[in-house]
Amino acid sequence: MADGTNYSQAEKAEIRRLKKQVADLKEERDFLKKATAYFAKTDK
Repeated sequence: MADGTNYSQAEKAEIRRLKKQVADLKEERDFLKKATAYFAKTDK
């Protein structure tokens, strides 16, 4: 790592998995925000 931290292979794999999970959750959150806005407009 550029910050001088030496992670084990298991830690590197866990970091990659968590970064992917964060990206997936952000995508899901953005979709739900759009869906909420859409249904808020059409309910009225």
